[in-house]
Amino acid sequence: MARFQMFAATPAGRRIWVIWRYDREEDEIPDIFGELGEVPIFVITAY
Repeated sequence: MARFQMFAATPAGRRIWVIWRYDREEDEIPDIFGELGEVPIFVITAY
């Protein structure tokens, strides 16, 4: 399962490191046409 890492900012402006993945089955077809309203994301950790 692919995991992604990124810097993000809290509403107060503090920068944090976030590790996340898409919360869907591995064999699902990616939503390349935007048919899903919101893509479910599972945050693994943030610090």
